[in-house]
Amino acid sequence: MLIIMRFPTGAALFLLGIFLLWHCSAISPTKATPLRVLPQHELQDPAIINATINFDLGIKQPITPTLFGIFFEEIGHAGDGGLYAEMIQDRSFDATAAASGFSVGGGGSGGSSADLSNFDNNSLRMPLDLQEIATYGPNPVDSIVYPAFNASSARSKEQRLSQILTSSGSAATNHNEDDSRRTNLENIIVPWMTLAGTSATLTRELPLNAGNQVAMELTVSATAPQNQGGLINFGYWGISIEKSTSYAFSVYVRNPQEETKELFVALASADLTTKHAELTLSIDGSGGGGNDDSDTVKNSANNGQWKKYEGILTSSSDSIDTDARLVLSFNGPATLIIDSLSLLPVENVEKGKALGHINPWPFREDLLQALKALRPGFLRFPGGCFVEGDWMRNAFYWKKSIGGVEERPGHYNLWGYWSSDGLGVFEYMTLAEELDTEPVWVINNGVAHGDSVPPSEVLPLLQDVLDSIEFITGPASSTWGSRRAEMGREEPWNLNYVAIGNEDCGKPFYVQNYNLFYGALHAAYPHMRLISNCDMGNDGPTDIWDWHVYTNPQNMFNLRTAFDGRDPTAGHLVFASEYAVTDGGGWGNVIGAVSEAAFMTGLERNGQAVHMAAYAPLFVHWNDRPWPTNMIVINNHQWFGIPSYHVQRLFRETQGTHYVATTVLQPPGEQGGGETVAASATCQQEENKENGSSSTSSCSCSTVAIKLVNFSPTAQIVAVNMLHSGATAADSRKVASEAEAVVITSEKPEDENSFEDPLKVAPLGLPLDGLSNSFAVELAPWSVSVMQVHFEKQEEAFEPLFQVKASGGGSSNNNDGALFA
Repeated sequence: MLIIMRFPTGAALFLLGIFLLWHCSAISPTKATPLRVLPQHELQDPAIINATINFDLGIKQPITPTLFGIFFEEIGHAGDGGLYAEMIQDRSFDATAAASGFSVGGGGSGGSSADLSNFDNNSLRMPLDLQEIATYGPNPVDSIVYPAFNASSARSKEQRLSQILTSSGSAATNHNEDDSRRTNLENIIVPWMTLAGTSATLTRELPLNAGNQVAMELTVSATAPQNQGGLINFGYWGISIEKSTSYAFSVYVRNPQEETKELFVALASADLTTKHAELTLSIDGSGGGGNDDSDTVKNSANNGQWKKYEGILTSSSDSIDTDARLVLSFNGPATLIIDSLSLLPVENVEKGKALGHINPWPFREDLLQALKALRPGFLRFPGGCFVEGDWMRNAFYWKKSIGGVEERPGHYNLWGYWSSDGLGVFEYMTLAEELDTEPVWVINNGVAHGDSVPPSEVLPLLQDVLDSIEFITGPASSTWGSRRAEMGREEPWNLNYVAIGNEDCGKPFYVQNYNLFYGALHAAYPHMRLISNCDMGNDGPTDIWDWHVYTNPQNMFNLRTAFDGRDPTAGHLVFASEYAVTDGGGWGNVIGAVSEAAFMTGLERNGQAVHMAAYAPLFVHWNDRPWPTNMIVINNHQWFGIPSYHVQRLFRETQGTHYVATTVLQPPGEQGGGETVAASATCQQEENKENGSSSTSSCSCSTVAIKLVNFSPTAQIVAVNMLHSGATAADSRKVASEAEAVVITSEKPEDENSFEDPLKVAPLGLPLDGLSNSFAVELAPWSVSVMQVHFEKQEEAFEPLFQVKASGGGSSNNNDGALFA
């Protein structure tokens, strides 16, 4: 079982999380300790020291509390089939309708449907041969295969999408909308299959509601085997059924016949021979009108009736089945029309009701806990390219993502699958609140990958954004605040950050539309921090601007100085909202994580000019991996963090309040001829001054987290001096002999985690002894080490033991004249 501990906050409790992780990642007796303090007798020859690092507690800079956060995008089934707890794929048959050409829901301004007449089937009914569809569409049980990642032409997610579409034969690169759209829709998974003797027909007759126009009509013939037929759902690469566990099932059914019918619901093995759980629902005939008016949905336009049926499926199996199916069946000859099915853990339904929400609690519990362990400073959502869409018609439109889940039609996601939009703006804000973090709402300002809305036509989209903010922050008496209240949330949320677009600088109309949106949002909500897609310079105002990078390990290591020299008092703060090693990082390996840790030391050093930063992407389903490296890998019942997950968690846990001035001195030619060590340090606990001074130059630290990164294939001996410039003898501090450390490393730089070995690369807790104000440590190759160093009163002046300076062209790679000149 994968055990991921959340570290305690206090330094005194730091070892608790460490040793629990150590228990999972014990040191082999034959392996060298990945971090050790060198005794004095090993330091007689200064030549053994590869680098000297000076940490000066007399010079500090505040770090923004929001520095390290997370970015959620619906990519690689991060939501549907992932964090979103719904276990039925294509619950309302909208994906099937799109893949079959019956209808194509692409979204539209303000939540209205776009003109899709070229692809819509204008008839009210379409018979389906699901067996035939399965022969040319993606198999719902097979992993999706993508073209190889070409790092030279995929420096952004939009460029990666171009690779995928070009490889699949799409004409998207020459902007032939119709051809690219047809290719995309053929890639939608259809997760349904009829039982023998059953015919399936998509129908728009007597729809469930205005947002859910498509239903499935099932007819079981008199010649069906055992006089019974029905429908199978594959879930998301199987449905995971735990032993002795209960699941809440619901479905809307319309029975056109007068007599009552029995609908048999089962969770069964893949070959349908074993039934783990069974349930029988009595479906009222058209003459009965339904037994419970509260569950009956009447369509006044045509006097049709739908009824919601619910029940509990409890597994009787004594083992888990991760490849189960949902089976609906009934006796023939008969016809039933079904729509909006749902299968969730009972706990999700109960929690939703307890909170007064109209929908069940939406989050898969194990994945929610994986996010909580990161303690993110912010949550950016819902994209990314997902917000833009490849065309404006299938951008994310928030109004289609509110209300009951049975009212949400979903839309085609440019990442190649149908998004149910079960995670809508209400759910994202709920997630931010559950994580106790700052929400960052990313909106579309009329720019997609393939088309843009000119400024003369963009005002409806602008109003749509203003409506979304009213939905989030408005009183329950307001137009859109009342819609939120109807969903079960009377109290408004707080929203301080809105991002205008995603990777849109240089696209048609972005600058003009950005300025329109910025002006309107700033006027209506002057407290908000608005985020542009680049530093606008003379083209428009810039509060905070997006910075993205996907690159190789060496370049990521070099980028630790990317923001040195930026003056935070001049505004134009940086939001490094997407970064990761994608070229040479495998599926998420050690060398990629180590280089990202080096980059993060630079983020801490510039923790005023860099306001926020997030690794990306956050989640990916094992069976749908369009992007090479993703922080958390999931399937329908498990997850593991790649090495980068553990680095992100460790840096966030030890982010602290202030950055301690750090200088790395490494002579040239050491261990391969280039700089290989990066470092930073942060105050973990600030002492209150008697005079109440908040001066960052005079505050003290009782505990400092020292981050040491060895980006090298060989061990590095690093000398450390803990300085306190400008301190009087009374203020001087002595380093306590004992400390705690966490190390992330592995035997090979290409090592990765997996479901079979989820903790192959994981944090390793170590107690340290023998520290002083000057000490030396040996860092393992390709390693990230974080030491919690404690301080005591110093009775006499301190002289650093290590006086090594860079010479012959050596550099101070962590203090290039920016903040501490």
